[in-house]
Amino acid sequence: QGLQTQAMKSRAWSGFVILVLLCATLHCQPRYSGKDQPSAVDGVLDLREWDFEADGPTLLRGQWEFYWRELRIPPDFAAKTNAYINVPSNWLDASVTGDAELSGQGYATYRLTVLLPRSLPEGRLAMRVPDQGTSHRFFAGSTLIAQDGVVAARPEDTRPSLRTNVIDLPPETLQLREDHTRLGLTGHVGNYVHRKGGLWFNLTLGREADIEAARRRAIYLDIFLAGTLFIMGFYHLAFFALRTREPS
Repeated sequence: QGLQTQAMKSRAWSGFVILVLLCATLHCQPRYSGKDQPSAVDGVLDLREWDFEADGPTLLRGQWEFYWRELRIPPDFAAKTNAYINVPSNWLDASVTGDAELSGQGYATYRLTVLLPRSLPEGRLAMRVPDQGTSHRFFAGSTLIAQDGVVAARPEDTRPSLRTNVIDLPPETLQLREDHTRLGLTGHVGNYVHRKGGLWFNLTLGREADIEAARRRAIYLDIFLAGTLFIMGFYHLAFFALRTREPS
């Protein structure tokens, strides 16, 4: 009876500690304005009214230009596509305008034009590019800024990889216009190993400090969850060992 009471107290104390740590982790989240994040339409994402300091990072979601079984880089976009694909999505379940017939495996080019405020916040902008379960690479203008694995048209030349990248955008990749700053993003995705290819997860654009802070929070949360599971597992093993010694 005493052993069971002690076990209940230990369990309640462990739950309390976990709850406190989880609340502390969530409390460390920065407080932004809560403004609705815009979505891209016909390959253009209008962020001219987006304040990266007050509103925080934003997802690069919505309709991207889509070129199936093509690997294009600027300036190979003289003729604009009539096909658009929603990001995030996979090729089997994606809603695609135009006449492209997709399969789960293959390769494709994605393109997005981002309209930014003419006056940008202090410090560099950065992007978080999560792993997409296969190979991909991204260009800002004609500058390669991120690569995970090897993208190629032939299966034997394609190399998948799983890695999340955080990239600082070089100032020369931002084009200053009369009333805005323009960022042109081009992505290549190649998949011959999974049933479903595509851009599965959103890219994020924001201030370098905010993107890096979000990356650190994600790492800390993973460590916290792993530690919690380890402690719970050790506790149950220890409790089982004590129970086996208790006379019936």
